[in-house]
Amino acid sequence: MAYDNSRMRREIGLYLKKSRDEGLTPRYLSCMKYTLFNLMEHCKGYGIQCARKVSSEAVLSFLEKSERLSASIQRKNACFLRRFLAYNENPVMVNMRIRIRGNARTRVDWLTPTESEAILATPMTTTEAVLVRAGLLQGMRRIETLRVTVQDARNALSSSILVVRGKDNKLREIPLHLGLAEALRAYFEKHPQLDGIGLLLGIKRSRSEKVLGAFCARFGKKFTFHTMRRTFGRNLWLRGIPIETISELLGHVSTDMTRLYLGLNITDMRKAISEYGTKSELRIIDELPQRKVAPPRQPELLEGLAGGSGQC
Repeated sequence: MAYDNSRMRREIGLYLKKSRDEGLTPRYLSCMKYTLFNLMEHCKGYGIQCARKVSSEAVLSFLEKSERLSASIQRKNACFLRRFLAYNENPVMVNMRIRIRGNARTRVDWLTPTESEAILATPMTTTEAVLVRAGLLQGMRRIETLRVTVQDARNALSSSILVVRGKDNKLREIPLHLGLAEALRAYFEKHPQLDGIGLLLGIKRSRSEKVLGAFCARFGKKFTFHTMRRTFGRNLWLRGIPIETISELLGHVSTDMTRLYLGLNITDMRKAISEYGTKSELRIIDELPQRKVAPPRQPELLEGLAGGSGQC
């Protein structure tokens, strides 16, 4: 039977339309479209014509082609495939663990502690304060911040525990930072009659990009939501917080992803080596001292046999 990709093409078209209705940015949709149509062409070699029949072997061989790309692109490709296949009721990637080479990240961008303090000290609107402080002080993803409900925020202010809805709506509880609590109180003061479901009124993905872009223009340095999230993890690591704790706060499945976020480099390793161990005076000797060897031990004779009488 001849290969016909019209079914998978329709499935990709429906998924892109659904994603567009959710408010994804055109650039994000363009990257997703490029990846999914490449998957469709890759499945041609396996004779796969629909998303439900995409096998784990086809997925892994497709992802192997992007090993030379940066870690961020590899993760995006895996994310595109996982969501597209799950949307089409294909569970092949639900429990699949994608490992990315530790040296795949060619450039890690984060803000220095000084820049972070300068950003927090910059005057901002209440909406900007929630978006910026949720990223810098809580390490939340953009989508996690947009998913915060009014009830979530009020409960967090009363209990100091914030419920975060992460990827695939997985819930995690994290302590509420005092800086974000201050931003939430200011937001409620400006919107006293707020009773809707979503906390940030009318703010979606595309709108949040514009809000952050306007703030970056005033601040004088461009950065993204993910830059703030990575900065949160790295600043904690620089303060000596264990990587396992940082991984839990960021909502990572394992510490492998957290290591990529921290952006460990040769400077960090040199600092670790210089601060390791204790210093002591070096003492050099010319020759090793001769070790004294004990004489061989003579076997003890049993009493009664030493005389050699031979009598029983």
